[in-house]
Amino acid sequence: MFTAHVDFTSQAYALAATGYTSPHVMPQFSANISTLFREVEMPARIARAAACGFSGIELQFPYDQDPRALRAQLDRYALPLVLMNFPAGDLLEGGPGLAGPDGNESAFGRALETARSYAQILRPQAMNLLAGRTGPDQDRTTCLPRLREQLLMAAEITDGLGIRLQIDLRQVVDQFNRLPGIGNQKPGQIDGVDRLDQQANAQAVGDFGSH
Repeated sequence: MFTAHVDFTSQAYALAATGYTSPHVMPQFSANISTLFREVEMPARIARAAACGFSGIELQFPYDQDPRALRAQLDRYALPLVLMNFPAGDLLEGGPGLAGPDGNESAFGRALETARSYAQILRPQAMNLLAGRTGPDQDRTTCLPRLREQLLMAAEITDGLGIRLQIDLRQVVDQFNRLPGIGNQKPGQIDGVDRLDQQANAQAVGDFGSH
């Protein structure tokens, strides 16, 4: 089943509340509640998504939430958790993140255990590993092999729980373009990156979202 990431305002909730229905057959969409329905607390966003007719939930980083409260809401509305990310450290705040860059190996290991404990409760269909941000002081010859190794470590968790692991190779290229000598290249032009997903049974994200 095709699942598309939809990111629009909570006005959709008001539309659904009016009883509006379309005469056309619509594709099934998952709601990214990290960005949707932000006028209510996180568990309540699942109810809003259900009221809007979404068929699944995406949650980027659930790690500041009670996983059992989230699981209870998912069960109540019979919605699967389609996707969640592994912890990414300070990546979204402009920092180096965890996967790939030098010096974060211990933090990455702790992040994996946190992800495992949440995944055991939330049971997502897929988990996404975000490549860290590299800078000019990083060594390409160690960063890419480390990312490959860390992807395999993440795969041990997801395989054990029956979860699909994915990594967006476009995001890897974007982050690793900051390494000296790489420039703006495509995934297949960077040694090792084009095989990251095959080695860890991961799925690269295509142009139209998760498959």
